Amino acid sequence: MNDCLKYEEFIKIINSNSLSEKSVADISKDYNISIRYAYLLKFRIVEFTPSQLSFIDIFSIRNVEILGIISLMEAENRELLLGEFNNICLNINPFDEIDNLLNKHKSPNVLEQLSDKYWICIYEYLIERSINQYPFNLTSINFIKSISRIKYINLSEKQKSWILNLLKADLNGFDPNPIFSNSILLEKGLSHDFELINDYFNNLK
Repeated sequence: MNDCLKYEEFIKIINSNSLSEKSVADISKDYNISIRYAYLLKFRIVEFTPSQLSFIDIFSIRNVEILGIISLMEAENRELLLGEFNNICLNINPFDEIDNLLNKHKSPNVLEQLSDKYWICIYEYLIERSINQYPFNLTSINFIKSISRIKYINLSEKQKSWILNLLKADLNGFDPNPIFSNSILLEKGLSHDFELINDYFNNLK
């Protein structure tokens, strides 16, 4: 098995029109590479363009494993990790290095920065307007209030998804007046929260 290909050999394989049509076993047999290597070529490396990989001279199974992990990342993180690819490969624990790089460049979640008073203000706004319609029913409204006590950072992924769906409903015009970015925030002296949530919505669009 030849699980250490030069750039030209590697690109020739991933540019092959038949790659998507062949089974992993056939790719392994036709190019004399291991099943694992063939799997990564077929299902992971296709996420990259040849130009993105042009800085790599040798595609060892270890390098391709790392590329396979990078291929699963969001586009922004993928570019970041490709730029650090050589350093990642030199690390004894490349996947720990990937985690370190992502944590170092991770932007703080805007929703984590919103004050406790913000969530209470939104809760009170919804109650005062007697809103009780899906997805802004009383269960959701009380949940919004509870974030002031629980803290957004401590929410489960399911709860964060719940809030995100509410934010999207607001953004998509659930009510003629904005809910999470309502000017009531300014009247209550929460101008910083007002700026944060509007920045969040701008990035969400």
